[in-house]
Amino acid sequence: MWVCRLCEEVNVFTTHVCCDCRKIKNLMNIYGKPQVIQVLENVLVRNTAGILNKESDLLKKGLVKTKEEEEIKKELIEDKIETRSKSKK
Repeated sequence: MWVCRLCEEVNVFTTHVCCDCRKIKNLMNIYGKPQVIQVLENVLVRNTAGILNKESDLLKKGLVKTKEEEEIKKELIEDKIETRSKSKK
């Protein structure tokens, strides 16, 4: 009994790869390893430009707080903590 060499999650008995990983292997045989890797990187891996676009879209929609807003919130929390500690004395 072995562990699948590709996903390292499934135990296999007669082969070195599980059924799901065998599908990936077959796709690499059909399209070629470089093309399969390129497709996976283009679809699954976020590049810097994509990350920046997503951040700017969220900022425009107001779903992400700016650094200034977070600093103001932090100051307000610190002020509340100080006033509570003073009122308890």
